[in-house]
Amino acid sequence: MRGSHKVLLLSLLGLFSQATSILLGIVLVRLYLPAEYGTFRQAFFLVETVAYICTIALPASLLYFLPGMSPERQKGMVLQTMLSLAALGLVGSVVLRLFSAQFSELFNNPELAEILPYFSFYPFLHATVQHVGAMYMGLDRYKTASLVQALVNLTKFLVIIAGSLYGLSVPDLMRLVLIYMAAQLGVVIVISLRPYQRIKAFYSYELLISQLQYAIPLGISGIVWFLGKEIDKYFVAAFVPPALYAIYAVGALEIPVFHEISIAISSVLVPKIAESHKRRDPFAIARLWSEVIRKSALIFVPSFGLLFLLAEPLIAILYTSKYLPAVLVFQAYLGLILLRIFNPNMILQGIGKTQTVLVSSVLFISVNAGLNYLALKVLDMGIIGPALATLAAFAFMNLWSTLAAARHLGVRPSEFLPFGYLFRISAVTLAAYGLPAFAFFRLESYWLQGIFTGLSFAAIFALGAKGGKLYTQDDLQLILGRFRKPTSAPKSEETDADGIRNHPGL
Repeated sequence: MRGSHKVLLLSLLGLFSQATSILLGIVLVRLYLPAEYGTFRQAFFLVETVAYICTIALPASLLYFLPGMSPERQKGMVLQTMLSLAALGLVGSVVLRLFSAQFSELFNNPELAEILPYFSFYPFLHATVQHVGAMYMGLDRYKTASLVQALVNLTKFLVIIAGSLYGLSVPDLMRLVLIYMAAQLGVVIVISLRPYQRIKAFYSYELLISQLQYAIPLGISGIVWFLGKEIDKYFVAAFVPPALYAIYAVGALEIPVFHEISIAISSVLVPKIAESHKRRDPFAIARLWSEVIRKSALIFVPSFGLLFLLAEPLIAILYTSKYLPAVLVFQAYLGLILLRIFNPNMILQGIGKTQTVLVSSVLFISVNAGLNYLALKVLDMGIIGPALATLAAFAFMNLWSTLAAARHLGVRPSEFLPFGYLFRISAVTLAAYGLPAFAFFRLESYWLQGIFTGLSFAAIFALGAKGGKLYTQDDLQLILGRFRKPTSAPKSEETDADGIRNHPGL
């Protein structure tokens, strides 16, 4: 399987995972009160955060170590990874169990005190099985990895949906999830050992040390990035009631397709950036970066404009009118779509400046925490405050990383920022607002608002884009998902593509 096909397959897997998560929320808001749904989201948010921290990138290390190993060493590596993840997950579960009352008090939610004492076992069950996807990818069995992960996500989704439709309370639903996770653990252990039947495992203390030396720095970078990206939700959980947290959680949504498109676009060009860097040709990298910005803007700018206009009918239709206060939060979060256009971490990774990416992540979490506290406790801005603070922190990180990348390359912003193109596509997007915005406020039905506004906006923008020559035939192929065959060697592309897909900053 070619590297570009692997990236496309993993992108589709990411979209599927995000889609099931969004669909789960759409169903649950109709079956539970906001306070109950808020408790559900808080419990999962807490235990999954602890589980993520406990993995410290050990699963990702299998992508590096498994290729080229003998079967005996591979089996030993898989087993030591499973045991290490189980031990780390158990530590996380014990911490959650011991401090469940404190977490309940911190989140201003007495219901968590009832749930966390037993739901604290989730990090142990969750972390222990996180190696399986990376294991099959390390064995170059990407289809199997994608199938296993898709089945895990789908089964978990169906279990929660079935329990909620049956009428289980939130605490009982959590107990059902734990029973499913325990069953999943047994199945994953069998799946993990199946490729190594009748093979004796080879263990090595030195190999374990090498794995930890590889995984810990990468894990720290990922943890810093993850906490920084989610820190607004911690502040909201700590300072508002569960019902209001549920509203914020509905609005604080990154549309997954844009994250996956950004990865797909980057994966095509990053290998070329790495090649140009090896040739010491920074101006070629600047031209490639300009092309990334242009291709991203062609999709992201009009999408932002359309979704911003349709925010109210989307929230009302998907989550019911009870969650209309989430509209402003959702509109603020849409700003992250625009920030994905520039993607400076792609450049920093392509030229080998991963330490700069780590510094960027540390700056981001620091700025985001400070702005969130300021918005909630000092300025008392309500739930829109953390959303705007997060957007501002992302913008700051993007600007800092962009300037850092330009400094490392030795080029000026004017040499990679297509100012003229960005101005033209912004003008066409604003022009496409005219008729849809006029009709939007005169239609009473959310369905009519969504259908008429969406179709008219898309038609006007398409005409403007064609007249303004904003796209090429190659752009159309990229948007439709028919990527050109890679020009670089498959091995190099696969390595870079996999690295992009698993990097926390992209």
